[in-house]
Amino acid sequence: MWDSARGNFAAGNYDEVDATLSELITLVPEHRGAQRLMARVGVERVALAETWRGRTRSALIEEVGEAWRRPGAASEPTTEGGSGSGGANPLIQKLNTIRIPSVSFSAVELHRVVSTLSDLSREFDSMGGERQGINIVVIDPQDWRPTVSLTLRDLSLKRVLDFITDSIGYQYEVQADAVVVRPGGETSTLDTEFFPLRAPRSFG
Repeated sequence: MWDSARGNFAAGNYDEVDATLSELITLVPEHRGAQRLMARVGVERVALAETWRGRTRSALIEEVGEAWRRPGAASEPTTEGGSGSGGANPLIQKLNTIRIPSVSFSAVELHRVVSTLSDLSREFDSMGGERQGINIVVIDPQDWRPTVSLTLRDLSLKRVLDFITDSIGYQYEVQADAVVVRPGGETSTLDTEFFPLRAPRSFG
């Protein structure tokens, strides 16, 4: 029953997950994994609803723009931002460009890990510009406060975030002015260590 709930969660079948978990919790009220997965389903439902609202709003704005377009006027190439436009989010470039020489966390709470990465992003940001580094924030409505135990060396900030979020079942979103880390995704049992080029910074 527990395996079925996890499989349906990975497939996005949240109604089936709710039904299976409700039955499981009735049979085993102290099943903490089922309780946490049910909370994650709630978070995913909220995120999914926000995504659909955003898509609907964008579609309506586009329809209004088409309706007001002057007849016979020549269409000019669009310069609006977006995933398919030429004006890519500069934070994505920073995530791939900033390289972290070494970092080591031993059972460190996620909020502290994220604060450390924000500081390191400023230290190793070689792109220059008006803003140095990247703001990385955690949105954790359930206040789970997971801990991170990883040792990583000579990786881009993006790959560091990939490993950290994968290890605790979280995900991150690159927004216009910050990277937001929140619950979501599947937890993997990562105990990762890359052999050193130099001594890692240790936190925790």
